[in-house]
Amino acid sequence: MPLYDYQCKVCKHADEEFFKIASSAEPRACPKCGADGSYERQVSLPHSDLIEFHKPIEMFSIAMEDPEEIKRFITKTGVAVSLDPSDPLYGVPIARNRSEKRKALNDAGFEERS
Repeated sequence: MPLYDYQCKVCKHADEEFFKIASSAEPRACPKCGADGSYERQVSLPHSDLIEFHKPIEMFSIAMEDPEEIKRFITKTGVAVSLDPSDPLYGVPIARNRSEKRKALNDAGFEERS
């Protein structure tokens, strides 16, 4: 099923949803405020690995502690990681799109399956 962008006309809540093509254009109730028929499909770019996530993903499960390992990771993947030990997100890769998420997981030895 394809992924579509939706937004509520009432509360402005926006999210991505999977729906069958035939039912994707039908207005539906907003999952946040419940307003019936206000959650509508938005015209958007096709979803690709480079479209930015609404909220960057903090990948705590593959966080690193060694400064040299963090630098190597950043150089190899290009994925953002804080180098400041006083930062609560120190050593945590932060993916801003699916491509960065895949690079980080691949470098950590994980494989994404569909």
